[in-house]
Amino acid sequence: MQMSVSAVNNVDVGRFSSKMCPVMDLSELTLEMMRGVGLQLIVFYHCDTACQSHFQLWPGSCIPAPWYNTVACHELVSAVDQGLATRRRTLSETFYVTQGILTPDVGFIASHLGQKLRETLAGQTLDPFLDWLRVQKCGRGGINVVTVDFIELTRLVPILLDINRAMARSYSTTLTND
Repeated sequence: MQMSVSAVNNVDVGRFSSKMCPVMDLSELTLEMMRGVGLQLIVFYHCDTACQSHFQLWPGSCIPAPWYNTVACHELVSAVDQGLATRRRTLSETFYVTQGILTPDVGFIASHLGQKLRETLAGQTLDPFLDWLRVQKCGRGGINVVTVDFIELTRLVPILLDINRAMARSYSTTLTND
């Protein structure tokens, strides 16, 4: 543990501290709030001792990232959907990483010798995950962090932009109706 705390102390946190968001109630944290006070970074660290001594380090428990360990996209979609449904039911006040990442097992590797992972586990292979993602909502109880391998082979960026635009329109409509 002490080594982890020392490692954090050796990093030039001071250089970035004016841009780092302190740990706070997630119900109050928005990009608009962060932009308004000049904050640009949320730093997660998986060492509770280090986080206790640095108020700007968010504990790793604040950003669960379930790993579904499957090579089949339909299984991935089912698992991600169940994980998000569980998050909604528990009303967890954490960030949540939705991982659209397929994981090769020994059988998959053996049957794809000589092929590249980017050709076999990314791009169009992830279309079912991206189709699922397209109908999700972001924000509380929804998606807020999404990861995929080889992003340049996917339609992830336009999908996330569409989801965020829909949220902004919904937020704008809510404000005008109040």
